[in-house]
Amino acid sequence: MQEFLARISQRRAASRSGRLRGSGILTRYQILYWKTVPAQVKVFPESGRPLTRLMPDRFQAEIDRMAMEQGLAGTDDYLNQWQWTAKLERSGNPAQVLEALIQELEAEWNSRSSE
Repeated sequence: MQEFLARISQRRAASRSGRLRGSGILTRYQILYWKTVPAQVKVFPESGRPLTRLMPDRFQAEIDRMAMEQGLAGTDDYLNQWQWTAKLERSGNPAQVLEALIQELEAEWNSRSSE
């Protein structure tokens, strides 16, 4: 029983710190959305500053288009639509996770846009 509890404690510590879990590195990340449109991805290395990347310009153009269409441009309601996801975890080093998330969000958006 003590071994089991020790393993759980190690896994929790690894999960919180972004260290190795099993054979891979876990990296924490968040995605910033305006309503349903992804705008930015932020990953948290084990040490140092977070790495951030904006989505391609067409995502901001879509945010602007939707805000204008809904009469939200320049209002507090516009600002209130920005939401970060909870901090999530994913296997891979920070650079890998950042690149993979950007690609996946673009692919998801492309499939939504073509429907």
